[in-house]
Amino acid sequence: MIYEHQQVLVRQGGWDQFVGLLHSQVWPLLEEQGASVVGLWRGYLGTSGDTAVLITGYRDLPGWEAAHVSFREPRRPVGVSDASWQGLDEALRRYGELVQEEALRLMEPSRFRPGADGPRPEDRRPVYVHRTFLVKPGTWEEFQRLSHDYIWRSMEMAGCHIVGLWRGLAGMPPEEVLLVTGYHSLAHWERTRVLMGQPPPENVPDEVWRAQREAAQRRLELVERTWGVAMVPSTYRP
Repeated sequence: MIYEHQQVLVRQGGWDQFVGLLHSQVWPLLEEQGASVVGLWRGYLGTSGDTAVLITGYRDLPGWEAAHVSFREPRRPVGVSDASWQGLDEALRRYGELVQEEALRLMEPSRFRPGADGPRPEDRRPVYVHRTFLVKPGTWEEFQRLSHDYIWRSMEMAGCHIVGLWRGLAGMPPEEVLLVTGYHSLAHWERTRVLMGQPPPENVPDEVWRAQREAAQRRLELVERTWGVAMVPSTYRP
């Protein structure tokens, strides 16, 4: 699969209309063509509250292209229901009015996350950290392995949810890596910072916490730079 990362600056006061438009018009059309919406988030800390990030999965590059072409077709594409097609022109006009800026990037998923079925309702968290890593060339495989085999194991024991790990495919360099993780609160995020000298959280054995710390230290050696923002989920996804 490939994934689209869409960052949108929504016009002030337009958030609820923007989310409603995606939920009622845009997502049904995409999903009828095989796309899967991973999530929509709103800026909370480190970015504007009018900033939206939408991540959507597609079977492959031709599938992504076909889905985007469908929005410009004069007639209903095969496989798209009348209900999804009706009112699309008006929806696109409203979308253009609500969006101030937009940037699209394509990403390649890691071998481990996101899962094939996407997030479940019980995986939803109140706060998500979208962390970007600029990794050294040739380190992607080791970065994935350290994350999956050691770091995520401890974090999920502590109640975090790993939504996905991706690297750049188009519109961003392959050394740019995005990790999206859900937490119960900002305090929960701080509590699970293994390199900050924290003791093991409840439900995390000492040996697992130590293994995570060693893996996190090694993973940090693979990184040139890292930065992150906190976001909150939309009403509908994830």
